[in-house]
Amino acid sequence: MVLLRSKANSLPVYVPLQTMKEIFLLPVIQPSFPGWLMSIATVAAANLSPTQQLVKRQWLRSWNIVAMVRPAWLLRVTADADTLKARARTLASLAKQGELAGIHFEGPFVSHARCGAQDPTYIVDPDPDLTRELIELCEGYALSMTLAPEKPRAYGEGSVAEALIDGGALPSWGHTDSTSVYAREALEYSRLRFAQSNTSRGPRATITHLFNGMRPLHHRDTGPIAEFLSDAARGGAVAELICDNVHVDPLLVRDVYELVGRDHVVFITDAMAAAGMPDGAYTLGPQDVVVRDGIARLAQGESIAGGTAHLLDCVRVASTLGGIPLIDAVYMASVQGATILGDERIGCLEAGKFADVVEVDSALNVRRVLRRGTVVE
Repeated sequence: MVLLRSKANSLPVYVPLQTMKEIFLLPVIQPSFPGWLMSIATVAAANLSPTQQLVKRQWLRSWNIVAMVRPAWLLRVTADADTLKARARTLASLAKQGELAGIHFEGPFVSHARCGAQDPTYIVDPDPDLTRELIELCEGYALSMTLAPEKPRAYGEGSVAEALIDGGALPSWGHTDSTSVYAREALEYSRLRFAQSNTSRGPRATITHLFNGMRPLHHRDTGPIAEFLSDAARGGAVAELICDNVHVDPLLVRDVYELVGRDHVVFITDAMAAAGMPDGAYTLGPQDVVVRDGIARLAQGESIAGGTAHLLDCVRVASTLGGIPLIDAVYMASVQGATILGDERIGCLEAGKFADVVEVDSALNVRRVLRRGTVVE
């Protein structure tokens, strides 16, 4: 089957090819994650070769996206300001070479209480000036930044959200201990500022890996989750979901999909250096990580430390364990990432777009991959 664009409603649809009954051609777009799809999150800024090698290896494996081919966007974990600036320069250089489609900053303006695998040492209050400097260093490739809405200057006039949207990037609300009040106000401000701006990104805020790294939903202490779902259902934010059968139960992924619809969900991997690699010892920023049975956790403590799945794994989990139609699972892993990026050249198989394709069998095992129409050997 091939994903095409329907002229009637401009939504992607699948049509069968009689000569390929057991083969699917899927559009490749690599979000990181946050999402979006597969992030190369722990490569040292001083040495480019590990990142370049990993990008190439991911292509050769045909799995290719929170933070990358899109060709990918790169996810950066919380660090001190000087380190973030150095990484921004490095990643911007890779983006200009076509290795990355965008850069995502996961912090440092997040909640200590919901930091997850982020190093709390480097968590600080929102700084609009630092945000603007990072955006400038990214040279147009800054995609998004995770921040907690309850922090001072997270949203509103003179805020980080304002600096992000005005700079062509997206606020991604998450790693938060917020109440419903702060969450709703942040989302409403995001809508308002996007309406006043002229950006090709989104133009919608995202929710950094919904459910993970945030105050849980409780009927007397609601937290932000219900507001995130409500806003997504009303066409506001796009909710990221790590559909790897580790971070979120696949049946809950299905419930979110049924509640808000595929146009308001994007699949991500939240992948770190161990993605596609064997169990063992790894690092996430300055922190040691141990991977056992494919699950990455901080060596000190039990916090999940990013994902090890590929985006295609997420599609498989969604369709087989979550009961989500394959067409919609692929949509949330491809078209959605391209839409968030604001890149009309990618995301579906249509005349005039890049022929970035992964060919899989009926069990979603990779057969081969094409980049820009050329088979990757």
